Amino acid sequence: MSRRRLLLAIPFALGCAFALLLLTVGLSAWAACAATASLVFAPWRFRLRWAQALIAALLAAVLSKSMLIQLSSRQSELMRQGTLATDECAVIYLFGLAMGAGGFVAGYPEAAREHLGLYWDGPADRVISSDFPMASAKVRSALAALAGTARTSGKAAHLERRRLTFAPGKDPTNVVLALDPLELSADAAVNADGSVTITAVGTVPVSYPPHARTRLFTFQGVEVVVEEGLFEALQRRGWLHPFRASYVWTF
Repeated sequence: MSRRRLLLAIPFALGCAFALLLLTVGLSAWAACAATASLVFAPWRFRLRWAQALIAALLAAVLSKSMLIQLSSRQSELMRQGTLATDECAVIYLFGLAMGAGGFVAGYPEAAREHLGLYWDGPADRVISSDFPMASAKVRSALAALAGTARTSGKAAHLERRRLTFAPGKDPTNVVLALDPLELSADAAVNADGSVTITAVGTVPVSYPPHARTRLFTFQGVEVVVEEGLFEALQRRGWLHPFRASYVWTF
């Protein structure tokens, strides 16, 4: 992400964080949405002054242990209720936008793009020209075996659709967040000079399950998690739009 785009994203992300802050400390969620809208849609220079004024308060609040405990317990409370009010959905929607922007800053652009893609009511199947799945050792191993088969036989070879799963601690975090689970298929062609060209497709279902938790980080012994069921509730309401992302690459 360029510096200009990052600077443009900062006030918006701060506004979303401010909305979440207001919700978790028990203030009206509609007040949170109004505060966010005033920050997001105000003239740029005014927005900067807002951002400067909020930075210190946000850092203090977000990094406080009591705030983190409130955030986690509030999510659990909302999930126990089974239904979300419209104002609560609005704040979760804004929080999701901030979470997506944060993914770019944190170094997980693929996961961030997939998450933000849910906000677009687009095609159910979307093609991404990228070799990002090659970041996984499991993918590289499967494709290396396919290339070896084609090279040994001197004939084209095909890898039937195979389901791969990834686990935190065993696979790179960006792979776990963006590709779990992945359906991999590929075709290998033998060139005249004996080299092998592989065209691979890795398909990922981009949606949130009803009951799952994603750990963001641990601070002062408090594990900060995102209850994915909150976003699944938005999917059921039609606020978010699940899709299938297919990574396609040739090498």
